[in-house]
Amino acid sequence: MERIQNMSNAIFKERIRFPISDAELKRRYDAVSKVMHEQDVDLIVMSNDNQFLGGYVRYFLDIPTEQAYPVSAIYAADGDLFSVTSGNPANPLPPEWAGRFIKERLAAPYFRSLDYTGTYDAKIMVKIAKDKNAKRIGLVGADELNCVMVDYIRENSSAEVINFTKPIDKIRSIKSQEEIEKVFLSAKMHDKGIEFARSILKPGIYEYEIRAEVKSFLVKLGSEEQLIMMGSAAGGAWTPFLHSFYQNRQLQAGDDLLFMIEANGPGGYYTEIGRTFSLGEPSEKLLETFAASREIQHTLAKRALPGAKIQDLHRAYQDLLAERGYPEEHKLLMHGQGYDLVEWPGLQSDDAGVIEENMILAIHPHLNNEYASGYCCDDYLITKDGAKRMHKTPQEILKI
Repeated sequence: MERIQNMSNAIFKERIRFPISDAELKRRYDAVSKVMHEQDVDLIVMSNDNQFLGGYVRYFLDIPTEQAYPVSAIYAADGDLFSVTSGNPANPLPPEWAGRFIKERLAAPYFRSLDYTGTYDAKIMVKIAKDKNAKRIGLVGADELNCVMVDYIRENSSAEVINFTKPIDKIRSIKSQEEIEKVFLSAKMHDKGIEFARSILKPGIYEYEIRAEVKSFLVKLGSEEQLIMMGSAAGGAWTPFLHSFYQNRQLQAGDDLLFMIEANGPGGYYTEIGRTFSLGEPSEKLLETFAASREIQHTLAKRALPGAKIQDLHRAYQDLLAERGYPEEHKLLMHGQGYDLVEWPGLQSDDAGVIEENMILAIHPHLNNEYASGYCCDDYLITKDGAKRMHKTPQEILKI
């Protein structure tokens, strides 16, 4: 047994590039068990199928969810951890050497595109609940759970089923020192990504070529998943902000390019950064609009002190826009980041939370008019003295 364990450790070290530590995983389990005992929850269930918004499962397993194949984690208040994956029941994922602290790895051949398999994973979950004699089951990340799975759990388990997302969000949002170090690595990677993009920009290059080159560059630095948004236009015109499907424009001399990297860095932690490149002299309107976005970002960062109410910050943002002649904005201005690209808290009027020390917040006021799109996006670490910017890229229009 000892020889097998040593072999497993060797495989783990060879195969896993940037694992979180055992101590950090145990810290999470202890914190979660504590709140579960406080609220009389015996079992929690979570399921994700992608990395961009797959943070709940990774928080417990330190394993990403990819390619729309659901991975579930079931955690009991007594500390027992189970994984459920789509695959061969006789040889379940993750590999045994990768499943640290997992008591039992379980699998079934279910696929969301095959309707008749919709309850395969739920049946496993109900069996675990019965074996554990669970009286109360908490759904974590309830908005992301398959309705067929949830209905089956409710109908076939004698346990009360509740939404237990908020208590887990509160734990996840406050980062440990190890997590903060990982987030700084991600921020540094994004800075390098912006500088690399700057080095390859030239008239004649297509937007999709920029995306492909930058994604490859980020992977080499330790990124696992990358969302790259961009949009170009002739100088002096409004620059769109587009997903990859629409990135087919060829850049010309004098163009502006609105460019944003949203990627996870070493260990799976997301940050994001957004800037505008100019292949010529930026227009006065662009300079003014970007400066206004930067100023609003700084003002909100100063107000993001521990204890600040999110709803107050949202109202302050609307006031700052009105003072500068912009209409009210109701898309997401500021949000947490970690294993999720968008993590709680979110700066919206419906969020009744407060800012706390050691949260990570992306702040990205986006100001638009017919002549320019001003977008200054950076991540901040909340300290006892307020928000501190994590990126080092200059907050200016980047000229080529």
